[in-house]
Amino acid sequence: MSRHRVAIGIVAVLTGCGASAIGAQADTIAVAGAIVAEADEIVVTVRARDLDEITRAAQAECVPGGCDETRSEHYRDTLAERERTWAPVLAARDLVVEALRAWLDGLSVAQIASSESIGLGLLLRLAARVASAYGTLVDVLATIAPDVHLPGLPGES
Repeated sequence: MSRHRVAIGIVAVLTGCGASAIGAQADTIAVAGAIVAEADEIVVTVRARDLDEITRAAQAECVPGGCDETRSEHYRDTLAERERTWAPVLAARDLVVEALRAWLDGLSVAQIASSESIGLGLLLRLAARVASAYGTLVDVLATIAPDVHLPGLPGES
């Protein structure tokens, strides 16, 4: 179970029928998209800062007069290891973006279907996929940057 409760307040917007419920979904997708973009900016910034620390340390030691091959290799290996540490976060971030795109694509299907049993049911499953992927991103980020907190999705309590 995630230590962060991530949920999209989707049930509330699934009540009603037809265009109004689908319109509410569109609004929720737009808000979720803005939050995902904000989370992405946080991840990119924190990762860059983390990798820059290694680069700055290497420059401080090596730029004035150069480093021997052992120290250069140390910094290359340290940077490569840190990049490997961030790889799961970037993979989780990609899953969130893919899930959000699928949710948005599902909105088109729902509009065409104009059927609560097809369209809105599909959107519910896709919204749950976004919430799950986002929860994974939050959890994976917490393993390497526990002091970094991402914004909550719509309906998070």
